[in-house]
Amino acid sequence: MTTDAAAPESRSDDRAELRPDASDARPDARAARTTEALRVAILRLSAAQHVDRLSVAQIAAAADIHRVTFYDHARSPSALLARVMRDELDAVRAEYLASSYVREHTLAEAIRHTSMAVAALVDSHSAIFEHLLAEHSRTTAHDLLAPHFESSVAALIADRGVGLAGTPAANGAEAGAEPAQAAPAQAALARTALAKYVAYGSVGAIEVWFAAGAEGAEPAAVAGRDPEAYYALIEPLLPRWLVA
Repeated sequence: MTTDAAAPESRSDDRAELRPDASDARPDARAARTTEALRVAILRLSAAQHVDRLSVAQIAAAADIHRVTFYDHARSPSALLARVMRDELDAVRAEYLASSYVREHTLAEAIRHTSMAVAALVDSHSAIFEHLLAEHSRTTAHDLLAPHFESSVAALIADRGVGLAGTPAANGAEAGAEPAQAAPAQAALARTALAKYVAYGSVGAIEVWFAAGAEGAEPAAVAGRDPEAYYALIEPLLPRWLVA
């Protein structure tokens, strides 16, 4: 009788051990709230003035966190803004690369789609980029955009197997090198150079497009900041073998 009575209690204890402790989720939830508060704060404050003019104390106060907590998330205001922008840009890229579009269209169409999506995102943060382009300071629009552009181009190159066909860099035909050793190294070098070449030029073009779309800009080359206008600007500048 004693054994039978004890069995249900034992099973109840087992179930209790398997139930997740609600307190276990609290640190993660708190960290998520802090991350979101910092994201909102840095976007709002850097839209009002150049990020390099902001202090950690200002951002911490706006996010309602302790100043020390800020450094658990970023080393400086500009680093925080770069991370927030990177996350938004990467989310656009992830959504795009995960869609059927990238598998069903040409590389040229994929580049057009991605370029316009990034231009639209930049325009959605127009106040921030206006400060970055208007003032000469440590943090620039290039700092926020170039790493994303470069990694995006590199991902497209890897996904589509793009190379500089017929060139020594693509074929590994360096004089005096063993083909088996030269080909992988030279092909990797070509892909890296290609990613930087396209990415850095695209960032420069987006700065030109953004500035030209400002109200009262001279010359009035584009009406507003239409992502279509951005791609129309860069498409003739891209290598033919990339967008053909």
